[in-house]
Amino acid sequence: MKKRYFLILFLFFVLLSGCTHEKVKTDEEILDYIANNITFEEEINHDLDLPSTYDYEDKVINAKWTSENENYLSNQGERFATEDRFINLTVELTLNDKTLTKKFELFILGISQEDFVMKILSLMPNIEQTPYKIELPKQINMLSRNYNVQWKSQNKDIANDNGDIIPDDKDRSVTFEASITYLNTTVNKTIQIDVPKFDTNILKNALDTIQVPNVMTTDNQTLVNSVNFDNHVFNVEWKSDKPDIYLPNNLHYVLEDTNITLTATITHGKFSESKNFNIVIKAIEQEQLMQNVLDDMIDKGNIVPNKITSDIFLPTDFPYNIKGSWTSSDETIITNEGKIQTFTGEKEIKLILELQLEGTTLTKEFSCNVIHEPHMFLDRTFNGEKENVIINNEGKLVLQDNALTGTYETGIIESQNFKEAVASWAAVTSTKATCELFVSVRVNNQWSDYITYGEWGLGLKNAAHDQNKNIMELSTDEIMIKNNATANAFQMKIVLKRKALTDESPIVSLLAITLDIPNYTFNVDNTNLPKKANWQVPELYQHDVPTIGNSICSATSSTMLLKFKGHDFTKNDPLEHEYIAGLVKDYGNNIYGNWVYNTVGMSAFGEIAYVKRFYSDNEVFYHLANVGPFSASIKGPQGNPVIYTSMKTNQDGQYTSNGHLIVVTGYEITDNQTYIYINDPNVRGVAIRMTLQNFKNVWRNVAYVIE
Repeated sequence: MKKRYFLILFLFFVLLSGCTHEKVKTDEEILDYIANNITFEEEINHDLDLPSTYDYEDKVINAKWTSENENYLSNQGERFATEDRFINLTVELTLNDKTLTKKFELFILGISQEDFVMKILSLMPNIEQTPYKIELPKQINMLSRNYNVQWKSQNKDIANDNGDIIPDDKDRSVTFEASITYLNTTVNKTIQIDVPKFDTNILKNALDTIQVPNVMTTDNQTLVNSVNFDNHVFNVEWKSDKPDIYLPNNLHYVLEDTNITLTATITHGKFSESKNFNIVIKAIEQEQLMQNVLDDMIDKGNIVPNKITSDIFLPTDFPYNIKGSWTSSDETIITNEGKIQTFTGEKEIKLILELQLEGTTLTKEFSCNVIHEPHMFLDRTFNGEKENVIINNEGKLVLQDNALTGTYETGIIESQNFKEAVASWAAVTSTKATCELFVSVRVNNQWSDYITYGEWGLGLKNAAHDQNKNIMELSTDEIMIKNNATANAFQMKIVLKRKALTDESPIVSLLAITLDIPNYTFNVDNTNLPKKANWQVPELYQHDVPTIGNSICSATSSTMLLKFKGHDFTKNDPLEHEYIAGLVKDYGNNIYGNWVYNTVGMSAFGEIAYVKRFYSDNEVFYHLANVGPFSASIKGPQGNPVIYTSMKTNQDGQYTSNGHLIVVTGYEITDNQTYIYINDPNVRGVAIRMTLQNFKNVWRNVAYVIE
């Protein structure tokens, strides 16, 4: 018994001694223990589970993981590499204020391209929507890189590919297919989105934001055409119950206060809401009404031009039953009816307009210069015979609303004897709206058959063809009187066409004919002209255009004039003259230098352009000082070359040409010499200068005029 007691006591002391002397681990030892127990497979073919904490007894160790390249393995352990590769992965273990860092070299097996794209798609953000649009993400960001997403709607009657919602009065759902392509792999994901019915109160609330004055005058007549509400822009359509008094943004003056109702309508898909506004149109004083009508017509250029070169239409009937009468300060120059009398040169006159309305009178005086050029005829008033055509509010010739085809024919126009002529016209046309000009001449009391310049529309492959009639012929663009004879009268006819009544009518601004009169001179008084005039015309080098560059001097010159007028064709072709060349080409003669087609082409963009002959230096100087630049036809054959000085290098140069077009930009008269400034599309650097004599040696007196 005693012996057993000592054995038990011995064991107690042994155990007590063991418990008392066991060594407690330090923070460093714990971190080291945790780090040594972290292991990875030799080849990793799955995403890693990288814990953010480890537990040791009652202690928590924080772990922070860092990949050397997140494009292959993220800090969270996701695999992105599409090829096998070694990646260093570092863990930073922290316990209290102690830290231990350990690096692991891992061999990561690559994932398939399809799995890679699926990972991208899994990061699709939440899709938001408004009553008008589902905001479909165009890109998904993964690891600081954006991937483009393509969307395709499976229910286009609910929403289109852009997420625009087609509104309806019931709840629906739309299915979209999202696609991402990476390298050669495309992965699709189907997403279904609920679309609630459209709340029409939105339209009513949007209408309530529109403000219309209770009393409307010319100062506050403008109505909004759109309203921004709920982060959406709604178009507003207006109707008036008295359109003869007020159409949206077009107030017809009244002599008594008048009540009208304007209706604003907002439409969104198949839903629309309207709201009425009752307003008063304020009466206007008679004299103010006449002044406003007159100012409006002057602003639109529909009264008297500063320069009159042909008979003009002087209106006597004006809006609101206003009547007018005209008085010329010199009826030997121009009559009270606007007809130019027989004289040569330029005269300054006054045209006095007297307006009358219910006993109230308003007088306006217009000063203008009347220029009579027997070698140039311009018809801007269209006083001849008309069939299915009318003159619109801007004084232009157009088709009647119910007409597909219409004709205007001038009367017989007496002229000085001429041996050649070039006819042209200015009109806005298109592939669906065309014009065709016809010309007949009289020789020894015999009239020729009509020749035609061909049906012409902007954008069509327009074609002119040589024609041989009984007493004249058409050679490309020039009318030639046969058998060495001369003509002493002519007549012109233009046919307007459109394909459908819904197509816009061609809009004709003028008909023109320039005459080559033997032994004829025409001088202009240039006493008060400046010594220098030079226009800044954009420069184009014809040879920049491949293949056809050596053939498009005419089209290049026309393009420079159009650019001078503010047109820009770079959206059609960075080489703008290449684009214009295709439009003005004469596909019948297979040339780019048809004079008429070039001016008609310029006019198709809304400009007033035509072919003209100049008969004196002063006429050229006058045009450059008062009108602007023009394109000139020159010819410098062997023995009489084109001689010039470059404005860029100051070096002299010369070349020969059997036919060439340039742009005359200005002139300068010095004590010793007179210079003509030119943009020559054939010369590198373009801007050149010629002496007046060198210019006259090669100029054919033919010009493209753009007013």
